[in-house]
Amino acid sequence: MNQTFVVDTNVLLRYFHDDDKNQTELVTPYFENKDYQLVITSETLCELYWVLKKTMKVDNMIILSIMLTLLNLPNVQIVNLSAVKFALRFLEKNGDFADGIIAYQTTQFDNAKLLSFDKKANKIAKQCGIVVESPSD
Repeated sequence: MNQTFVVDTNVLLRYFHDDDKNQTELVTPYFENKDYQLVITSETLCELYWVLKKTMKVDNMIILSIMLTLLNLPNVQIVNLSAVKFALRFLEKNGDFADGIIAYQTTQFDNAKLLSFDKKANKIAKQCGIVVESPSD
């Protein structure tokens, strides 16, 4: 019988960071059991990025590798996969994952522009084909 679990950020951290051996051992079977379907939201991935980047000081390329590993696990389903894949392009350009999720939303509306003061995010968004407007322009 298959069981679906919506996964919280702390479980992802234990699985990938292994900073608490006991909890890592507890969560690992969920990622390895084909009878478990793990659902991971884009919001959870935003939080994962934030904790890894800001708290644990992990490099963007390592975070990118972690997220790509998640996307390739056979029992993982990513909610809003298109937005997540778009945000990974931001990581590849050393940008912020959440900024990528936000920029992706402009693709969901006709004639939408990204409105932001964030110069780095605006630059990467433009490189990804997003029309950008800064209130300071």
